[in-house]
Amino acid sequence: MKRVIPISLLLSASLTSLVAQTTLPARSSYAAKFVCGVSNIPTQNPPSEPAVKRGNYATVVNMHNPNNRDVVIKKRIALGAPERYQLVPPTTLIAPTKRVDDKLPSDYTMYVDCAEIVNLLRQNGTPFSGTFLEGYVLIESFYAASFGTATDAELDVVTVTTTAQLAAASPAGGLGDNGVNSHEVTPVTARKLPAGTWPN
Repeated sequence: MKRVIPISLLLSASLTSLVAQTTLPARSSYAAKFVCGVSNIPTQNPPSEPAVKRGNYATVVNMHNPNNRDVVIKKRIALGAPERYQLVPPTTLIAPTKRVDDKLPSDYTMYVDCAEIVNLLRQNGTPFSGTFLEGYVLIESFYAASFGTATDAELDVVTVTTTAQLAAASPAGGLGDNGVNSHEVTPVTARKLPAGTWPN
């Protein structure tokens, strides 16, 4: 008897094989939330609301290496896609950018701000439009293989998000605001990930 394989399974296997894979060691992983740019969308049909209220937003993700040796950092950007359950057109997910490498020496600090987020999206060829972005900066940290089998390395990761109220006469591009009116400092918790093969 011939076995019939559903075409959906064949397509799934084919797509999986097309996704680039990378082998990674055991590591610490951080998902740092960001909001960047100007939202000029007013509330038009309450209780339905835009993703954020009208204003100017900026996030910086700070990373500090508290370890006594260099740490390898891999970072990528994942843009949020608005879910519209059972609506037409359906939700279109946005693939994360490819990982890029950095090295952070002991007790050094670096940060990823909105300018770097836009830079990484453009270098990856990820399309975006409008004046507002939201999503996650994804960070993975570990020791180089030359330090032995204990590769996992934790960082201090903190996000700082500031918001500013747009000036009453602010143009569509959002140039012009009334200065910072709120800020939030958020520590980002580490998640431990095992060694293995992961989508790149």
